[in-house]
Amino acid sequence: MSVHLKDKSIIITGAAGGFGRLVALKSAALGAKVTCADINADELDGVVSELLEQGFDAQGVTTDVSDAAQMSRMAQAAIDRFETIDVIVNNAGTMPLAFFADHKIALEKWHQCIDINLKGVINGIVAVYDQMMKQGRGHVINISSIYGNAPVAGSGVYSATKAAVNYISETLRVESAGKIKVTT
Repeated sequence: MSVHLKDKSIIITGAAGGFGRLVALKSAALGAKVTCADINADELDGVVSELLEQGFDAQGVTTDVSDAAQMSRMAQAAIDRFETIDVIVNNAGTMPLAFFADHKIALEKWHQCIDINLKGVINGIVAVYDQMMKQGRGHVINISSIYGNAPVAGSGVYSATKAAVNYISETLRVESAGKIKVTT
């Protein structure tokens, strides 16, 4: 079994369910110290309890990724508990598919999509950036989608957020000059 995650401090947003939950479970099983972040406190507590019951080192921080202050607080919790941040997986996301003709019923969900999928990634990067640069190393993993590569009818806003994630990721890669690895 690979030991490349052993004792690494990893933050996972959207960790209460779906892909984020799986990443949290797998990372912990491979020896990582996991900070799970999610807006859903009850489901987050369930995932963290599951990790702790299996003997893994984990904590949960209820966090709205669209709120920069909450993301900074969550990153500080990882530093306080694990002394470092080696990896952040900006996984939290939403996928409201709707045609522009349906804007009257879709607009609120589109704004939420922008807040979570785009602002959440920016807030995640900002929350860990100074710590990773101070450490001289870190890894930012931003979850994108093939929908960010080309337009698809009914996915305009979602696709735009994922295209933006692709560009933000590449910009971070250039600006961090090798101190922060970036995976999209």
